[in-house]
Amino acid sequence: MRNKRLAFASVALLIVLASGTTTGGLVAQSGPVILASPAETPGQFSYAFADPSAPSDGQWVAIDFHRDPHCPELAGFNLLMFVDVPNALSCPLTVDVKEWWDATDLAIAGGPWQSPPWSSTFRTPSQARWLGKGQVPIYFVNLLEYVDALGDGVVTVSELEGLPSLLIGYATHYQYVQLNSGRTNSFPTMRDGHSQTVAHGVLTDGRSFQFHRNTHGPDQITALKIDFK
Repeated sequence: MRNKRLAFASVALLIVLASGTTTGGLVAQSGPVILASPAETPGQFSYAFADPSAPSDGQWVAIDFHRDPHCPELAGFNLLMFVDVPNALSCPLTVDVKEWWDATDLAIAGGPWQSPPWSSTFRTPSQARWLGKGQVPIYFVNLLEYVDALGDGVVTVSELEGLPSLLIGYATHYQYVQLNSGRTNSFPTMRDGHSQTVAHGVLTDGRSFQFHRNTHGPDQITALKIDFK
């Protein structure tokens, strides 16, 4: 059962999602359809990037929350599952989202994020950009502690907050960009592409941090750099 959960989570980490507008007239457009939160897209069905493969800088793992980590829907949720449909959409975003969609994908999905990931009509944007609103929570935990927490296949916010090594930071600058190859996105949603996250801000202990993550390819190979000062 644990292997199934982790396999699902690995696939889910390839997803960048959204939902909420109608598709009237979209098919007729030749260029990409650009949607922005909160009026046109609510952002994806997820709360944070908690990777079951535990990418690190050799010592630290970073979990960045694009939704409020203390919203009620997140209580007890296994972050390794990545998507929580539709509950995640009820939690406030910590980022401003902009998505570039193919009009055909939007029509098939019934609108941005109108189809869940297990549906044959599920589609994702061709690219997305998230800009932090000024206080994006990022949890930094020791690699060995994180790997130990992965042992039962479940990682929750409360579990992270109980780890001795936990450092909590708030990114005053946060940018996440995902670029997917190809315009249309047939099911299942597995595209070659890459993503990049750049953030810096302040830890609750008064120090500053810098955080840089690159992920590329269908196997989601990740390089991570974390600096505390």
